[in-house]
Amino acid sequence: MDRTYTKDFLREFDDSAYPDSFLYSYEVMECLAKNLNVDTFLVRHRQTGEFRIAKCSGDPM
Repeated sequence: MDRTYTKDFLREFDDSAYPDSFLYSYEVMECLAKNLNVDTFLVRHRQTGEFRIAKCSGDPM
C-alpha cells in the first residue's frame, strides 16, 4: 500500500465512531476497504503486537 495514502488515512481517521473498548485494545494501522455500511481495517493488538483484520459494520450514530 502507498505510504502516502496510509499516512493521510491515519491523519484524517476519526475514531469517535468506534467503541472505546475496541480502540483501547487495537491500533488501526490501515483502512483496507470502506463501503456504505462496513469498514475493514488492518489493526494491531496493543499488548501482543499481533496483526488482525477488523470489520466494523453499521451506522454508529
